[in-house]
Amino acid sequence: MARAPESVLWLFRIMGTLMIIAGLHAGRELLVPLSLSVLLALLLAPICKLLERCWLGRLPSVLLPVLVATILFAGIGWLVTRQIAETARRLPDYRGNIVAKLPALGPFGAPLMKGYALIESAGAEIARTPPKATPPFRIPDPEDSSPGAFGVLGDVFLSLFNTLGTGFVVFMLVIFLLIYREDLRDRLIQLSGAGRVRVTTQAMQDAAGSVSRYLLLQTVINLLYGGVVALILLALGIPNAPLWGIVAALARFIPYFGPWLGASLPLFLSMAVFPTWTPTLLFAALWLCLELTVANAIEPLLYSRRTGITPIAVLVAAAFWAWTWGGLGLLLSIPLTVSLVVMGRHFAPLRFLHTLLADDVTVEPRIQLYQRLLARDLHGAAEIVEVSEAGRSLSETCDRLMVPTLGLIQEDLQAGRLADDAAVDIRKNFSVLIEDLAERATKPLLPAIVPAASAWGHTAVCIPTDDGVDEISAQMIGRLLAQRGVHMEVLPGADTVGEKVRRAVERIPDVVILVSLKPPALIPVRYLYKRVRAALPRTEIVVALLDAPAEPERWSQRISETDGPPVVTSLPELERSMEQIVPPLMLKKAAAFAEGPSPAAG
Repeated sequence: MARAPESVLWLFRIMGTLMIIAGLHAGRELLVPLSLSVLLALLLAPICKLLERCWLGRLPSVLLPVLVATILFAGIGWLVTRQIAETARRLPDYRGNIVAKLPALGPFGAPLMKGYALIESAGAEIARTPPKATPPFRIPDPEDSSPGAFGVLGDVFLSLFNTLGTGFVVFMLVIFLLIYREDLRDRLIQLSGAGRVRVTTQAMQDAAGSVSRYLLLQTVINLLYGGVVALILLALGIPNAPLWGIVAALARFIPYFGPWLGASLPLFLSMAVFPTWTPTLLFAALWLCLELTVANAIEPLLYSRRTGITPIAVLVAAAFWAWTWGGLGLLLSIPLTVSLVVMGRHFAPLRFLHTLLADDVTVEPRIQLYQRLLARDLHGAAEIVEVSEAGRSLSETCDRLMVPTLGLIQEDLQAGRLADDAAVDIRKNFSVLIEDLAERATKPLLPAIVPAASAWGHTAVCIPTDDGVDEISAQMIGRLLAQRGVHMEVLPGADTVGEKVRRAVERIPDVVILVSLKPPALIPVRYLYKRVRAALPRTEIVVALLDAPAEPERWSQRISETDGPPVVTSLPELERSMEQIVPPLMLKKAAAFAEGPSPAAG
């Protein structure tokens, strides 16, 4: 059966993703309470397990933390409601201080006053009391479409029922999720299939552990943070300090801009309450010190790696979940995204989520370097090479970075995916990188093969099999061995085999290095070796099959079954091979140089 084209598969994937997003948005009435229940269950699960180890039993160990959390949330809600109403009643009393400070704010005064007017009007709506006069009772007219007392009362009861009903559903779901957590885990494993037990178990443990630990630590830190903010505000005399402490604690669940949001309202209120700037500046300084201490000292110490997702992914996730589920989605964005990252780490169809969101995903240096070369970003490519060469010799840097990058270039050249002008620019820039790397290379880690003070030097010829990346590889080998005292000439890769052999014979080399990068077939290498061996029967020949599997004996037999040459598959191996070949040849050449020609008679 023919497989669907890749474009059709991508179209189906995009359509499926859009349908999932639409489903999340349309089903928020059901999914938000369900997600909130799961996250609250993960938050309370460690406490329940701890109580179970104290022999309290499953049901008491679950009911006790849930009831305490419910009472805590209800108390916070009651306190916030009272504090908001009290603040709303006091707002008109502070208008004079704001008006007096407007000239000092310059161009920011007008927007600040507009913002205060909006807050004041909102506070007036909150603090407004119903009229004292009660309309007389009358029998409603069926033809009258205006909402009567029963309609208003029904709307109030409906709103109250929705709020209490959602809270009751969340309350019951948390209890049942905690009581039957092992049963739910077994059912999920059964759904995944017997062959994926290990992967599913590991994914659930990672997700539950990461999210539970994050939520627990974040909740404790935010509660302490809010308490400290409330104490600071109380010490400065800012009214309704408990309200702003709760707001600061809740706002810190929102990534990045949450702390600033939590500090903006009490900061603005301090400007309105006090006639001078001293309390405002003091609060700003104390809050800034507190936030820097928590964000840069306490959280890294407790979280180690924080959330495990990149900063950009945090912002995108916050915007996505806020658009999908509103304010609760913004608060739940980090735990939900962490769960998606864990799923992407363990399940192949969702691997793209881990690649896009996780902070432990690193692009290979060879891919980064190739991308910079494709983008004609020579400066960026040089930075990658400079980072890669730190603490390494020239041969190690070339073998770990430059050769694999050449392999990527070769694959695109053979597949015809590189335009001619792009290929020319890449080769030119790559040669520039090699020259710059050789010039900046520190003292070699290995001693020179041939002393630089040698009077006769040493002759070697490097012959690339092809004129593409093989020629660049040959130039790289030439620069590498030049640092070791071996004087080498690189022949043009565009020449025919006959021209390469003729040039090599003319130079009477002591060593010939045949270079091929990850050859798709050995026919060109075998033919070139055969011709060079026939023309230079007594010359040492080394075949460098760079970036090929490390099977030198197998490659040697495939090149020539009768007199297989030494084969190396990496640049450090080539250095070691030259250390074994060159010194004996150098000694013979030195002896011949010392003897000189025999004196001629008459």
